[in-house]
Amino acid sequence: MTGGQWEQVKQVFEELAEASPERQNERLASLPDGLVAAEVKRLLANLTEAGAGFLSEPAQDFHAASAAKREPKFHPGELLGGRFHIIRLIGSGGMGEVYEAEDRQLGTKIAVKSLAAQWNADREVERRFRREVHTARQITHPNVCRVYDIFTHHTPAGEALLITMELLDGETLAARLRRVRRMTVKEAWPLLRQLVAGLEAAHQSGIIHRDLKPANLMICSCATGSDERLAIMDFGLARPEQRSDASRGSQSLLLGTPAYMAPEQFLGEAGIRSDIYSIGVILHEMLSGAKPPHNASKLFPGEHAIPRRWQRAIQTSLAADPARRFQSASEMLAEIRHECWWSKLLRP
Repeated sequence: MTGGQWEQVKQVFEELAEASPERQNERLASLPDGLVAAEVKRLLANLTEAGAGFLSEPAQDFHAASAAKREPKFHPGELLGGRFHIIRLIGSGGMGEVYEAEDRQLGTKIAVKSLAAQWNADREVERRFRREVHTARQITHPNVCRVYDIFTHHTPAGEALLITMELLDGETLAARLRRVRRMTVKEAWPLLRQLVAGLEAAHQSGIIHRDLKPANLMICSCATGSDERLAIMDFGLARPEQRSDASRGSQSLLLGTPAYMAPEQFLGEAGIRSDIYSIGVILHEMLSGAKPPHNASKLFPGEHAIPRRWQRAIQTSLAADPARRFQSASEMLAEIRHECWWSKLLRP
């Protein structure tokens, strides 16, 4: 398959990833290139089989209306596991519900995620979630949302699988961008610096995220009111790097969010530089108000307000060939900071 065909595959796949089966079939039938159509069909099938990860649904990015769609499993005042006192329902998603709770042993507030009833009886799903929590717990860094533990709670309807994690007070980068549309480089710099710091901590532990996107980045107000803290959430799709590259080829499941995925992820491969690609997409969206176009030559048409070093950093991060991207997230940061005339404004 040529590079042009892969670009078309990615474009059509992104278009159809959340479309109805009828719309998918209609669009695939209209494609003149049978090879492209077959590959998109395979990716859509893998996406359906993989499903959404429990940890990949952000605890603080639920819409309030979603909480009213069904009767919550737990109510304010209930005590889970003899320890966690439910305060309120934050929201619900396809995989379960998220609550604010008080940890009676430690006297702190946390987030509790409850797996939806239809998944509780699936032992393979339970093993997968336990593996995900084990992976996420290996990362301890101020710019990574902490995942604490996984446990079961006995209810009249059966056992409920629960995950405890850090409760973050703020808004996601996705929500921020919906509100302000785009940022200046001075606004983006402290957030980018923290994103890189948290991601480097994960990479140094041998773990890649695989699903970096604005909805998985929480911006929290600090107690001093002067700075903002960015925390990477939801390592639900994360895997140790050596395991991620061990499963390749057409039979690999497609995991991630299409618009932010590196080209190799469509082949079932992922590595540190896949996360760097995702940062490039996020940074382009932060500074321009839009995701990058599929045609790399049109990344920055004509006169553009984004400084040239930021442009070069984004272009390098978005290289189709992983070998042509930055070797690390900190290398990308250095490219932006190095010898810029406004670098003094960007220092911590």
